[in-house]
Amino acid sequence: MNISGLQAGDVELTITNLLGQLVIETKEMSGNGQVAISGVNSFKAGIYHVTILQNEQSTSKKIVIK
Repeated sequence: MNISGLQAGDVELTITNLLGQLVIETKEMSGNGQVAISGVNSFKAGIYHVTILQNEQSTSKKIVIK
């Protein structure tokens, strides 16, 4: 999975399931405005919350895995 539209710099990403259980937590460097997250293909079907923290600003999105 790729996340784009980011500013260059450090990015903290967390992905949780609907139960609030942490699935992935990672810190990445966004040099070109995007970050690739590996391992998403192995997720079970369901809804997940992705939280992106960059420059003290937080954004949350839902993703659906079928």
